[in-house]
Amino acid sequence: MELLQLLPDSEHIQIQTYELDRVQKQVQISLCSTQASAPCPICQQEAIRVHSRYERTIGDLPWEDYRVVM
Repeated sequence: MELLQLLPDSEHIQIQTYELDRVQKQVQISLCSTQASAPCPICQQEAIRVHSRYERTIGDLPWEDYRVVM
């Protein structure tokens, strides 16, 4: 599975909040999707109703000495 299949197009992502923790040397970024609909991963039909909600924790490469969590 490719990474592009796991995340929405960057055109449809909005930053909600971000936090810099200097003690733990970590940048935490909260993102949300702004898409009005999305295709079902199984049947590819457009779905406009939210079927479930869940959080994903994605780590990125460090910025300088800071760990990045999205």
